[in-house]
Amino acid sequence: MGKEYINIFKEDIVVPEIVQLKAEESLSQIKKKGMDTYIMEKNKVFSKRDKKNSRVFRTCLAACACIALLTVTGYFAASDNIMENGQENIASNEESENRVQTFGNMFQLKVYAAESQEASEDGYVTLEPGKSFVLRKNEHVSFVIDASETGCINYCISLPLLCEGENVERITYSINKGYFQIVEPLDSTIILDGECEGTTGAGGVGGEESETGDLLSVARLYKSFSVAYDKQSDSRTWINICNETELSWNTIFGDDTTLEDEIESYDAITKDVLITYTVHYTDGTSEDAYISIGGGIVTPEPIGNSEIDNSYVGFELRYEQ
Repeated sequence: MGKEYINIFKEDIVVPEIVQLKAEESLSQIKKKGMDTYIMEKNKVFSKRDKKNSRVFRTCLAACACIALLTVTGYFAASDNIMENGQENIASNEESENRVQTFGNMFQLKVYAAESQEASEDGYVTLEPGKSFVLRKNEHVSFVIDASETGCINYCISLPLLCEGENVERITYSINKGYFQIVEPLDSTIILDGECEGTTGAGGVGGEESETGDLLSVARLYKSFSVAYDKQSDSRTWINICNETELSWNTIFGDDTTLEDEIESYDAITKDVLITYTVHYTDGTSEDAYISIGGGIVTPEPIGNSEIDNSYVGFELRYEQ
């Protein structure tokens, strides 16, 4: 601290006007009292009380000088602190804003997989960038692979995705090859926006019928569509992806194929398919994630049933970000 003061007083300093006025007023009064004391001493008219007061005046003079020094020094120290604290506060505010931006807007993507050991209590598995997960057939997940009249392969796959996050307003799905097949009630929809490009599509997963066999659902095709964060799905809506390929069934799914052969076949029919998953936040910003599709082996948890316990090939979601 001593070195700091020495350095300060070697330089020109600007004393605030109010401090300068107070100091000059105090020094003026001290000088006046001092002059009165000098005159009284010269005329030998001091009483004991006057002599005591003289010592007080001299003490006050020294004290005021110290006060003036401390006032100036204190002002500069306070100014330095204000500047430093101000800079720290600015930095602190910026850091806080960054933290809000970093942690305020966020999401994670989940897939329904109730039969998996990885699933949480709600039946979902959290996907992570670079992590893949093979869809398992269950009450919410199904996939159909068949051949058209020309012998080419068609497929329809359930896409049981769920977004969870903070400050999410809506989610947009887009696909580059094939279509999203939205099977929903005739009289309602969860789709916020999206351009319908037809109905039905290859295969079909989901739908409702009346007791008399009348269809209560319609399958609409989209290349892109949006849903609200607080209503991404409902019990009467199925979100699938479907496509009609030019690959021959007999060429890919021949006799005596192994699981490894089937994986290659699943990879072939979904080659280059990319789903873009865009999360729109309430502040107007957005964030993308990407899902590619291929084949993978599903190994069920053994339950003692040889047919159900057998491994099978399913569609693998490969999550990228």
